[in-house]
Amino acid sequence: MITCDNGYTLFVNNKKISAGDDWSKLAAVPLQTALKKGANSIIAIAKNAGNGPNAAGFFFDARIRDAAGKETLISSDASWEWTAQAPAGGKEGRLGAFEAKNWKSVTVVTALPVWQKTIDAQAPALLAQGAAASGRMIRASLMKADFLMRTLGRPNRDQIVSTRPNDLTTLEAIDLANGSILADAIQKGAKRLLETAKGHVITPLYRHALGRDPTHEELATGKEILGSTPTQPSLEDLLWAVCMLPEFQLVR
Repeated sequence: MITCDNGYTLFVNNKKISAGDDWSKLAAVPLQTALKKGANSIIAIAKNAGNGPNAAGFFFDARIRDAAGKETLISSDASWEWTAQAPAGGKEGRLGAFEAKNWKSVTVVTALPVWQKTIDAQAPALLAQGAAASGRMIRASLMKADFLMRTLGRPNRDQIVSTRPNDLTTLEAIDLANGSILADAIQKGAKRLLETAKGHVITPLYRHALGRDPTHEELATGKEILGSTPTQPSLEDLLWAVCMLPEFQLVR
């Protein structure tokens, strides 16, 4: 999460990934595709508005979880440094050559009531959303093709495809019903959902997968699938049913 009074531009590994000029709105910025193995740099160009001295502040809070589930917290605290020498912008949203000197320790500012009110109102929901998310959606073209993607019609890079058939082929039906790639993904998702879900799971699942609440009929069907006490197999059945909806394939 990030915000600044009055505006900021955030760069991770010299690439621009976020900007904002409304200090009253926290921005949730996915970092999955911006980070790399090893050392990473985080640079924020923060600016304040007005002709005279006035309250100003910069807030940054990132939660990074590795493959083993260990979480690392990176926050804008006393360990950060600042310089008045702003780096020049480069091409395609990247920083130009940057060799600023005279780095100084930042001043930690106690949050004013108006700032604290903004953080308390927005941060919990954004943190919960980020913790529950499986990751940022990316274009399939940026991922390595697997058997399931080829079955569903992903062309080779050297092929130009302007249309795709609407009818389900026999190979697609078999792979969607019994394919190991999809089955493994659903199994992992059901296991994680069983371990982390608290209370009702059907409505949050529909909101995350389809961006809407389930209808009365869908809610009743979901309850019938899960039974009185959700288990991993019943959650797998529910996830599979949602994944098979054409609406899910359009949204996701």
